[in-house]
Amino acid sequence: DMVSTRETHRHVELWQRMADDFSGIDKGDFDTVVINSVAQYLPGMDYLAEVLAGAVDAVDDGGRVFVGDVRSYPLLKSYHTSVESYHSTDSSACDELLLRIQQHVEEENELVIEPAFFHALKQRIPRLNYVEVLLKHGVYHNELSRYRYDVVLHVEAKGEALPEAGHWLEWGMEHAGIEHLRPELNRSNQLWLGIRGIPNARVTRDVALLERLEGVDTPGTVGELRQMLESSMQHAVDPAALSQLAAEMNYAFELSYTDSGADGRMDVLFRRCERDDCPGSVFWPQEDSVPERPWSAYGSNPLKGELGRILIPALRDTVKQKLPEYMVPSVFVVMDKLPLNPNGKIDRRALPMPGNVRAGLGTEYTAPRTELESRLIDIWKDVLDLERIGVHD
Repeated sequence: DMVSTRETHRHVELWQRMADDFSGIDKGDFDTVVINSVAQYLPGMDYLAEVLAGAVDAVDDGGRVFVGDVRSYPLLKSYHTSVESYHSTDSSACDELLLRIQQHVEEENELVIEPAFFHALKQRIPRLNYVEVLLKHGVYHNELSRYRYDVVLHVEAKGEALPEAGHWLEWGMEHAGIEHLRPELNRSNQLWLGIRGIPNARVTRDVALLERLEGVDTPGTVGELRQMLESSMQHAVDPAALSQLAAEMNYAFELSYTDSGADGRMDVLFRRCERDDCPGSVFWPQEDSVPERPWSAYGSNPLKGELGRILIPALRDTVKQKLPEYMVPSVFVVMDKLPLNPNGKIDRRALPMPGNVRAGLGTEYTAPRTELESRLIDIWKDVLDLERIGVHD
């Protein structure tokens, strides 16, 4: 209605189609394609690669494809750690918390993407020459600022990449505090300054909590675990503090990931000129030799849950035909592969929770206790096509 009734919107066209359908769009028709907060709802990495290839074709030389609100695959487990630890009491058992986290990761139904995927695209899409993976700005610590990032894909960009008047520093003993950066930023004739590997205060606590949960000296309760983590924040840096420093020193400010790793460390870039003042320039160094992997290795599989709903009942029926009833497993869990320890044996601690706590329910499984409860649960299992339903669900 807005497009048809407002004179200022008469030039706007609205189409409804599949994301990979670029029919009727010629190469170079647009200077910008925006795919914002959409990627997580696509069915898989191969489909996303097709969508981005079509988007790049639709962009003219010097244009961009913006992919916003991308969920971070390396930080997926830390994200679920944050959510599940928040819902845990001090008396909750740490081993149960870890099992819940593992189950939520296994049951993830959105497309969660590794930043390295976008760098790998350059090796298969010749017109794509620069990639920028950018973290969110802002003072708030929430799911968007912690665990999502934006991507800018530059198509046949003509600008200079990484001008010479600047240098990179490694965060460490010599540069391990914000005040240590002031002398570096005060240098004259410097267009930019980059710092690699800064601990990100937005995610440091969640990352440290997960490391403790998966370690060998894990405490018994969540309350004990929380007390142990107080020291983990001492050396972490809040991006908002870096942004304030940039404003004080008259620099523009950008954030990215360090090697897209699971520790969530960030790279910081201070620039003398705003993007509007130096159009086309890409200051971030480029990864041009990403090891070739199948697209599926760069993200989650949103259809895995649906596969389990189809596969598990069929598997159960087959097993019932071949084994006596007492040998039929009560729970089936779909896994990509069995987790192994360094000795090549099955790592039992890394096995996912076999269904006692279900994602999205927050209640422990309670089996039917009477004939009536069994009949009701059988009805709901059939209607909802679910494998496991408890009496309190």
